[in-house]
This record gives sequence, C-alpha cells and structure tokens, in this order.
Amino acid sequence: MKNGALWGFVLLLILASSVSGRGQTPDKAASPSSRDELVRFLVKAKRATYASQGDVDSVKSVLLPGTHQLEFSEGLFFYRDIYAGSSMFAGQEMVYYAGKPVWSMSYAGNIPEEVSKQDIEGLTKLLHKALMNVPNATPYRGPLQIEDGAFRYANHAGGSFTSFFGDEGIQRDGRVLYTLHYEGGMLR
Repeated sequence: MKNGALWGFVLLLILASSVSGRGQTPDKAASPSSRDELVRFLVKAKRATYASQGDVDSVKSVLLPGTHQLEFSEGLFFYRDIYAGSSMFAGQEMVYYAGKPVWSMSYAGNIPEEVSKQDIEGLTKLLHKALMNVPNATPYRGPLQIEDGAFRYANHAGGSFTSFFGDEGIQRDGRVLYTLHYEGGMLR
C-alpha cells in the first residue's frame, strides 16, 4: 500500500471513528482524571477485543463496509478499533472519554504472500498471546519480546504515551512472517 493510499485510509478511519458510539455527546471539559486511568482502560480494552476475539466484530453494524470493527466500553470510556484487510491491512484505534476522542493509534501491517497457512496460524496464536500481555508502561502493542516454540515476537517502541511510534514483527527460525508499524498518542 503506497503512503498516499495509507494516509487516505487513515483519514477515512479518523472521520469514521469521530462518530462516537453509544449516543455519547462530547463534553469539552471532560477528560480522564489521570493518565493511569486511561492506561488501565486501554489495556483492558485491547485484551477484551482483538487479543481475545480475533477478527470477530463486536458490533452488529460496522461503520465502514468491508472493515472489521471491535468495541469495548466501561464507565465514561469507549474504545473502537476499525481495520480492513487481512494479510495486508491498516486500521485505527480510538479511545473516547465522555464522548470526546482523547487517544488514537494508527497501524498498518503485512504478512508476505509466501507465508504458509501453518505459519499464519502459528504467528496469529503468538500475536494474540503478545497482545494479551500489553504492558502498562507502553500500552500500544505487546511486550518487548515473547516466544512460542520457533515463533518469536518483537516490539520496538519510541516516544512517550502522548506521542509514540513503533514496529512489531514475528519471525520463525529467523524468517520474517509478519510486520506492523504503528504511531499515535494523546489527541488535543
């Protein structure tokens, strides 16, 4: 996917994600009482959506045709992850507080065409395991590294919670099977 097309897709996701769910009305004065409160919710939301459900949409009617949409809410917090594609994919996660978007992360990834079905199953299992272990210190993706048999997951993040970027990947016996780039932070 060329950068222009990726950014166009990301902009489309931002616009679609800005339609806050569950009838929440934005309150300009509303914001989480602390970073820790937002991080706790984000980690819980990530574990409750793709990490445990996979591609199973958690809503009956998705905002954008042809996409997967996962959602989680608790109290004044609401999380939405919208993505398209499977072996070549792009998406965006958004956290709302009292109907106001406060945090976002865009991502794009790839599984090369020559990766076997068996390796896709192994890397998917490891990716779910990594995302169930989202660290509070860097709640963007998985831990620095985790292994399952011959499969190895690695995550390299930079920046801070307010403005971050990173790459993650999965290898099997030194061969790259999956890559993903992400970036995001606090919205203001």
